[in-house]
Amino acid sequence: MSECFLKGYGSCGGKISGEHYISRTVLEAISPNGTTQIGGLPWQTPQTLQSIRIGALVSNILCETHNSALSKLDSAAGAFFRALDSADKRPQELARLTAVDGPLIER
Repeated sequence: MSECFLKGYGSCGGKISGEHYISRTVLEAISPNGTTQIGGLPWQTPQTLQSIRIGALVSNILCETHNSALSKLDSAAGAFFRALDSADKRPQELARLTAVDGPLIER
């Protein structure tokens, strides 16, 4: 079994689980249809984009404890990106106030 990528940053627990390379909530905020266009990865043809399901962009690198500890960070990042996307594409729909946890965004 693989080791947790965050071994040494708090206690590990549970089995190794899948973690998205980029926060799932951020990917869903910018790609609401469930797929995103990516390119530049070593296994891809150079100078091309490929449609990839958001659920496929995971790697088994974190234990369940560390993975679940990131859920608040993922939620804050999703709220932040949805607000930015709305400000850019639909400013008339943007809430007058959008509150996000700044320290979580900084992480």
